[in-house]
Amino acid sequence: YYRSSEWKDKIVSVSFKNRKVVPSDAVITWDLSFNQDGTVIGYLTPATNSDTYDLVICADGYINLPVNSKNIFQGLSKVESYDLYYLKSDLVKNLSYAFQDNNLLKTLDLSNFNTDNLVYMYGTFENCYKLESINFDGWHPSLANGINRLFSNCNSLMELDLSNFDMTNVSNFYMAFYRDYNLTKLNISTWNPTSISNLSSTFWSLSAMKELDISGFTNFSDDCDYTYIFRYINPSIIIKTGNESFKNKMISEYPDLNIQ
Repeated sequence: YYRSSEWKDKIVSVSFKNRKVVPSDAVITWDLSFNQDGTVIGYLTPATNSDTYDLVICADGYINLPVNSKNIFQGLSKVESYDLYYLKSDLVKNLSYAFQDNNLLKTLDLSNFNTDNLVYMYGTFENCYKLESINFDGWHPSLANGINRLFSNCNSLMELDLSNFDMTNVSNFYMAFYRDYNLTKLNISTWNPTSISNLSSTFWSLSAMKELDISGFTNFSDDCDYTYIFRYINPSIIIKTGNESFKNKMISEYPDLNIQ
């Protein structure tokens, strides 16, 4: 409902509330409950600027995100803030493209998310051009099986500590950090995927990075795609690898880089 062409470019904030009360100035309401029984209500109220709105999703108690939350906030191009305190994510398996194209969002606190059942994270934050920080405290997505385009075109991110992410089952890293050219620190040193099939454009344009530790990337499929993996990366970067064959291939393809 709120992602329809009528509303998605007019919403400036999203919040979840634990009291199901719809104010008198609500311009529209929707039944967002799974069983369509009115237990979860969404509504829009006028925001400060004309022709913009605040989206509130409310229930009597905490609100569970759906198992399939793919695209749930996709395309909300004017949203500047999320208040997710009364949100529960215990059931979520799919967060693909959940915040894709949130072009004005600068900060995002996801520390209350339970990722025990999270499997799909394709393009979750793709094209969040102004996103400067994400709070991932408490995230341990051990069931994740693919993160292609996860942070693609997040040009304002400067630091990412993803050391708590369990990437054991992930094989596809296609464009995961594509064009994150302001990223200075990326902690993925703990990642140890069982079998890697796609690293194409994964670190394309990391032009501000001084060191990249991918020493845990040791298991590659025979037909693993490395196309453009280090294209336009900082020429002074130190890249730490953990697989001799992979290292030799990369030295051959990128002889000007310091690949160890």
